[in-house]
Amino acid sequence: MNIRNEQLKTPKTHPDAMVFYQTVEAAPQILSLLIDPRGLVHATSGILPVKAINIPPDQYAAALQAIEITFLSTPIITDAGKMHLPLPDEAGYQWSWLQQDEQGTWSEVSSRGLIRKEDFSVFESDAGEVWSELIEVQWIKVIDPTDPTRASVTPKDQRRDASLKDFTDKTPEIEDILERAHIGPVDPTAKFAGPQEIREGWLKLSPAADGDA
Repeated sequence: MNIRNEQLKTPKTHPDAMVFYQTVEAAPQILSLLIDPRGLVHATSGILPVKAINIPPDQYAAALQAIEITFLSTPIITDAGKMHLPLPDEAGYQWSWLQQDEQGTWSEVSSRGLIRKEDFSVFESDAGEVWSELIEVQWIKVIDPTDPTRASVTPKDQRRDASLKDFTDKTPEIEDILERAHIGPVDPTAKFAGPQEIREGWLKLSPAADGDA
């Protein structure tokens, strides 16, 4: 009977569980903590030195690098067809805007800016030459050499040439297409360049693609 009572007093624990004892005769206890995986937990036990316990990076690094966070952002007033937002720089991450239209179709525009060759089809027979010149003057940069029809938009202050060579007359239309392909900076001056619209959507913070961190 006494043995049975002692067995009932002793909690069953998993053999691999990390337990601690409040006293020599106390039953083992399991402690659950909610911590930043990059931080340390300092444990003090009697006369023993303080012990710093951490989680090995190989157990959480990959999960942290894959995390994406979304923030509901509404209402946003911006130029019609474009997205201008003040966004902080986050090393190793990039921002994008998610929006759902009336038909339920989702669209995403990133701060990096992704554009396709077909977006310049409005120039008809000149579309191919416009695309080639934009690559040449480094207004856009091909992402994957195996797919030369997709490119990222280069920020204006990083372009090799400030102006186009053969399509100077089409610069306003080209700039408009490039601006619609990415989240642009906010103009601090109190003026409206054109029609405005109110948007509702989500800002997403996600790991930057290789080469864009």
